[in-house]
Formats: sequence, C-alpha cells, structure tokens
Amino acid sequence: MKSKILENLNIGNIDTLLDDIKQYEAEYPYDFDIYSIKASYYFMVGDLYNAEKTLLRGYDINIFNFDILYNLALVYEYKKDTINAMKFYNRAKIMAMNYLMDFNEIDDKDSIETYKKHIDLITKKIDELSNRLDKEIKVAEASENLVFLLELREKLADYTKEYNINFELDAMEPWCWRGQIYFGEHLRYDSSYFVGYYSRIGIVFENTKAYRRVEILKILKDRLNNDINNDDSTFEINEKVLLPILLKDENNLMIEKNGKIYEIFQQPNVFYYYRFNEDIKIKNNQYLIAQPIKLNSDDNKKKLVISIFIDGLCWNTVKQEGFKNLMPKTEKYFSDGIICNNFHSNAEWTYPSMASYFTGQYLINHNMYTSLAVKFLPKDTLTLAEIFKNSKFVNTKIDGDWRTSPDMGYIRGFDRVVDAIYGERMGVQEVITEAIDNIELFKDTNQYLFLGIADLHDIADNYRLSVCTQKEIDFENMQGSKIDSTSVMISSDDNKKARYLKQISYLDMYLGILFNHIKENFKDDEIIVTIFSDHGQGYLNDEKDNFFLNDNRTNVPLLIKGFTKEKHICDEYISAVDYISIMDKISDLNADLNNKDSNLPEFFGGKKRDFVISESLHSNRPYRVSFKNEKEYFYFETQGLATTDGRVKIGDYKTYLYDSELNVINDDNKIKYYTDIALERIKNHIIY
Repeated sequence: MKSKILENLNIGNIDTLLDDIKQYEAEYPYDFDIYSIKASYYFMVGDLYNAEKTLLRGYDINIFNFDILYNLALVYEYKKDTINAMKFYNRAKIMAMNYLMDFNEIDDKDSIETYKKHIDLITKKIDELSNRLDKEIKVAEASENLVFLLELREKLADYTKEYNINFELDAMEPWCWRGQIYFGEHLRYDSSYFVGYYSRIGIVFENTKAYRRVEILKILKDRLNNDINNDDSTFEINEKVLLPILLKDENNLMIEKNGKIYEIFQQPNVFYYYRFNEDIKIKNNQYLIAQPIKLNSDDNKKKLVISIFIDGLCWNTVKQEGFKNLMPKTEKYFSDGIICNNFHSNAEWTYPSMASYFTGQYLINHNMYTSLAVKFLPKDTLTLAEIFKNSKFVNTKIDGDWRTSPDMGYIRGFDRVVDAIYGERMGVQEVITEAIDNIELFKDTNQYLFLGIADLHDIADNYRLSVCTQKEIDFENMQGSKIDSTSVMISSDDNKKARYLKQISYLDMYLGILFNHIKENFKDDEIIVTIFSDHGQGYLNDEKDNFFLNDNRTNVPLLIKGFTKEKHICDEYISAVDYISIMDKISDLNADLNNKDSNLPEFFGGKKRDFVISESLHSNRPYRVSFKNEKEYFYFETQGLATTDGRVKIGDYKTYLYDSELNVINDDNKIKYYTDIALERIKNHIIY
C-alpha cells in the first residue's frame, strides 16, 4: 500500500489518497515516512497549515531527516516565511551532503544522484531567498514600521546565530583538532557568554591556534564595541564579590574607588579577577564585566561538589586487575565511600554517553548519536549543571573533550568554563592544576566543579605517553601502529591493554594530588566527590563475551565520596542516566527531574531497575542494544545498518540471552520479552 500511496503522490492523483494514507497509518503507526507523506498530501491540496503542523511533529522526533527538512523549507517558502525557509533549506543541504559521505547498503546509485540534484537545487533556492530577504529588509526599513522591523531583525539575529554554527551541525567544531578555538567574541551558542583567552601570563600567542585555552564567563555588562566616552555610571556593590573584567585592547584598566582612580595594566581579551566590597566606577571606554561571584556560602549546603569524568575508564577491567593495584591513591580516597560495581553507560562512545549524563535521557530521547549529525543538548530538560545552578552553586567546567563543547549546549548552567583542545593544553596535569586553582578561587562559595580527563584516549590514538609511563611499560607492549578506528571500535589488543593499565596508574598519581588538596581544606561532610566514565574499550575484549555491548564497553565506574562515613559496596545494576538523580539526592538539591529517563536506585532510597540499558545507534553500523541485570544479559542486533538520520532496516535481527556467567539460556519466552522491548524502543527509527 505504501508504494501505491507514493506513486499517487508522484502523479498527483489525490482522489482516494487521504483515505489510503489513514489506512496505512492505522496499520503502521510508527513508520516515520508517514509525516512526509501526509504533509505532501496537505501541500498538494493547498493546506499549508496542516502540512507545517504535520512536519513539525516529525521534526520533533527526528531533526536529521532530509525529507522533513526539505519539505518544511518548501512549506515556509510558500508561506513567505523567508528566514525559516532559508534555515531549513540549509539544514536539508547539510544532511544531503552527509548522506553522500555516509551512504550504506540501503542506498543505490539513483538515490545518490538524487541527493546531488537536491544539493544543486537547494543551493539555488538559498541564493534566491537571500535576495528576497534583502528586499524584505529594505521594504521594512522604508516603511518605518518599527514593530515589523524589530521582529524581522530578531528573527534574522536568530538565523545568523544558527548560520554561524552551521545550524547546530558544526557545534563540535572548532573545539576539536580540525578547528581553531575562537576567542575575543561572544559564544556562538549563547551570546550572553564571552570567550576570553586563557593562559598563565595572559599573553595571546596567535601562532598556536590549535593549542589555545579559553575562559568563558557569563556577561553582566558589555561595552567592548562602544566608542563613546565612558558612561561614568556607578557599579553598586554591597557585599564581597569577585568581579571579572576584560579589556578589548592592551591598556590600563582605570577604576575609581572612594574618589581615587587606580590604573592596572591588563592584556587584551583576558579576564582579570578583582575583589571588591564597595561601589566602583570603571573609567575606560571599552570593557566587559562578567557576572560577579558573591563570596559567601550557605552552611546548609555542600561546600564542594566535584564530578570527575575519566573518558574511557573500564570498571570491569579495574575490578579484574585490582582497584588497589591500579589506582592505589583513588582506592584509598574512596575507602570510606561508595563503590558501584555494576554501573553501566548508555552508549559505547563519548558523544551520546555524555549527553545521557547531562540530561538523564537515553540516546533515543536526546537524539545525540552520530558525529555526522551533531545537535544541541535538548532545551526542554534541565542539565546536570543547571540543577546545581538552581540551588545557588557556583559552577565551573574544566575540560578539553570536544564531545562536550560549549557550543553544543554544555555551557548551560556554568558560571565559568575553562576549555582547550584535549592534548597539549588540557591533559590530566592541566585539569588537576586548574581544578585546584578553581577550588581556591571559589573557596568562599558553594561550588560545583566538573572535570574532564581524556588521557586514556592516548592509548587508542597511539599518542606519545608521558616519560614516567613509558618507563613502566615492557618493550614488547610498546608496539602498535596508528589506526583510524575509535577506541570502542578497536578489537582485542593485548599491547594496548598493557599500556592502558599503566596509563590508569598515571592518572591515579595526579588524582592523588587533587584528593590531598581536598582533604587538607575540607571536612568530609562538606564535600561530594564522584568519579564516572562514558564507556570502556574495545581492545579489552576477551573471547568469552565478544558481543559489541559487553561489559568491557559498558561497565564503567561510579565512585562516591562524602555521602557515607564508611565503605559501601553497591552491586545493584545502575544506569548512567541515573547519575543525575543520584547527584540530586546526595547533594540535597531536590531538583525537578521531570522529562528524564533517570531513576533513583534502590541503594540510594529509590527503586531498583529491572535491567540497565546500553545501546548503539550510529550511521553505517547495526542498531545494537543490551539489557543486563544480576541474572541475565540480553543482546539484540539488527541486520541492517543505520542511516545518517538514525533509521534502520531491522532485517533478520540477532538475539542472544546469557546468564551472569555467560552461559547460553534457551528460553523463547524471555527472548521474545526482551526482543519486544528492543523493537518498541526503536519503533520510530525502523524503516518499514
């Protein structure tokens, strides 16, 4: 019936088309194509309202689908909504280009040629609409219709913001090796933040673009582009605050305090922090003031809460090799804390996994799953940082992992972000040093600190390891060639495993420095410290359990210090989406955690899960999902490969059911039970 409907759409035969569409929708209610099919019918009969409404429902489910994007652009073009038409044509063009880079076995030569033609057509349409927009602006300016002109300029500003970030799809760049971190301008994602240069001595080195570090702060007052004389207004201060100030050019900062003018030299585009407790006047013409940090704390709240994210740390391997053996300093620090042995990531790599930590949502709900279709964190749910911000914490993120770039929305809820491309400028040494500096900077506040440590990636990428780590590795284990696969896609490799174990101990050495600083400056009941990770490693796999989502890829650490006064081993199966609920509980935040898949585990006073879910949805790979609990492991894998927009043909899918010792369980009822859950999870992603 679907082919008949598509044929009638192509030839414009609408006699029984709506009835046929309704009948097909009743039989296949989750076929995503129904949104474009229905919208095409409405468009053909001139019902632009229902065409737009139908397409937007589809867009809420899948923002990467070419047909949805193209048809929305077409509808907006006919509605004379030029800016929205340009926005969706641009998005459609980008996705068409991505399809050409990433086509798989469901595509054929005809579809490839079709996408090429679409790109040419869309390019022409964007040019035409751009000319139309110029004329609309001129007409609006000539008419002196200020309300209309203001609305148009606001829409144009939103469009320009999206254009500059390539309609979300370049949000990961320039924060990775392919790009160049920018500074001296507003953050692309949110212009209420400013990106300043960040170095120990404050001097900008232009010839080291790939090694830049930046500091991002929320703006209170921006006069950087003002050429007029200073406004001579008083900045009222009635309590002790830290006031970050940035100058556009190399100059002296001139501040009037108590009738006396002070001159302080500042490097350009760098934030300098000043402590005040009374009114001041800034006498410069061009300057920027970031939001002041109030230097006081609430004794009823934790003084310091830290989330330490260690990219790629496999807890299954740590358990096998011995926690105390691999990480003696970390093991000692958490010896009176909580060790969660069966904590599982929701995805197999950083980008989707970290989105789950920050949103408390599964991959299929936050829809951040492939690097070819990057998007922002969902705007309709609170993030991990925002729940702390709503409880009046001062929040900082120190990180170099571009999968959590500020431009993807990971700026939300943070007062201060120190960022750099992971590697030379944000290794574990820099992260720990900056963490200690930040703890001291905001010591008089209640602070939440997120740290990202990515040095375990050095193994998969065959980067040079530190000299003290090289010293500990047997010569035979140093061998290995540079490969293009990501760490989770690499197959078993004993040499990499040997280097990985030594690198874990290297991280432990620096973590010990941080732990000592915390112990020397805070009481245990004043802090919460957690360690967690996003995924394990493919090269750690063994022959017994070689399914893609096995424990070497999904069993990650959750260590908690400060919630208990004695050691607790938690063997409950806990999901990574539960992290935000756990942090809410142990930090006494009482946040609104609606619109989340998160659950407070039984160990922490909540409810035990039936199983934990890990899944993989990535273009040109099968869709895979695992359900695990203390009794059994179930694995599901499609025959078809996923498209760029995350849709997949199920085909002759595979299922596996094991007990906790990885012995095969032959139970058709249980297999059907889990299979039905897997198919229900991806019903909107199936190509029918």
